[in-house]
Amino acid sequence: MTNIIKNLQDVIDSIKIKSLNYAQLHTLLTDLTKLKDTKLEDILTSLDNKIGETNALQDSKEIAYLQDKFSNIKSKTWWNNSNTDVQFSPILEKYIDTHINSIIDWRLPACEIGYGYGHYSLQMVLAFNPVYLLDLQKYYNQCYGTWTSKNRNATKENLDRKIFWITVDSNCDITKHQVPYKQMGYVQCINVFQYLTPDNMKAYLKSMYNILRPGGHALITYTNASIPTQFKMVGENGYRFFTQTRMEHLVDRAGFTVQSWDEPTSKISSVILQKPGRITSILKAIGTTNYDIDKRSRNKI
Repeated sequence: MTNIIKNLQDVIDSIKIKSLNYAQLHTLLTDLTKLKDTKLEDILTSLDNKIGETNALQDSKEIAYLQDKFSNIKSKTWWNNSNTDVQFSPILEKYIDTHINSIIDWRLPACEIGYGYGHYSLQMVLAFNPVYLLDLQKYYNQCYGTWTSKNRNATKENLDRKIFWITVDSNCDITKHQVPYKQMGYVQCINVFQYLTPDNMKAYLKSMYNILRPGGHALITYTNASIPTQFKMVGENGYRFFTQTRMEHLVDRAGFTVQSWDEPTSKISSVILQKPGRITSILKAIGTTNYDIDKRSRNKI
């Protein structure tokens, strides 16, 4: 029990460094010193709940502050729902492709959650093998329409042998949908998080963590309401109120380390995450054939 208390104190000290409100956690620590027969799992669950309560309290204060700060901003003055750039941005596409190109040598399985019409999927499909594309519906024809408009060689004949098209439900547990556990080298989730509740975000991050191999990367976009141009989008088109601070809480609790916080465009923020560990040699995804593409095929497409 002494070691457990010491570990909990270390957790609280780390939270203090982040300037969070840790009074509730300190109270929990004091209570735990009186316990002798409590199961470790129960202690950790209680600690996790207290961290969640503390974060939620800080989030609510931040929301109130930003709403007051930007109360005079009208979303309609800058964004029209017909603006297709909200759905597709060449600048965001270049940002995503640049990161993919930086890890292209991994040649590992990859996954996109919420691929839609495939606007940001092509470079991932070309770079990794196999690729798992997940969405609530199957946008097979729409994706190939998008891809061939960008690259005439990105056809069904050239690419379909390496893609797994998976229709998922809305419970956010990706591991229940044929995606191999701890096999992905890269996961991306673009223009999805701004529609999710914090609980759903937590579930998505947990699933991403579970399917990534140690050292693997995840790239996520979201709306950061602490930035005026993104605050204006809150409430429009179903966008939820969210900030980088809240995202920091979630990714930290999910177990990720942060590679970078970015703002690819004025309308969207992003974070690149890494699962702790080191990328190992190429391994085949569980339950799949070897879909490795030789360099000639890669260069041709």
